[in-house]
Amino acid sequence: MLTFFHFLICFSNLNHYFISTLYIFVLSYVSINMIELVNFKIILTFYFLDMLFPSQFPGYFFIQLLHLL
Repeated sequence: MLTFFHFLICFSNLNHYFISTLYIFVLSYVSINMIELVNFKIILTFYFLDMLFPSQFPGYFFIQLLHLL
């Protein structure tokens, strides 16, 4: 699991390093509280949206994710 997170951080832009860290904390929180796997997939989807479509406001999709949780 940690290797997977390391992989995500290595392949994300340096500008988004902070956003990647936020996602890791959210994923850790979700796994600790044992929320169903659907939410885990949603978080990963938002992560890749943030990494693939960086907007003028980095972390836009992360903020949208927080509204969902």
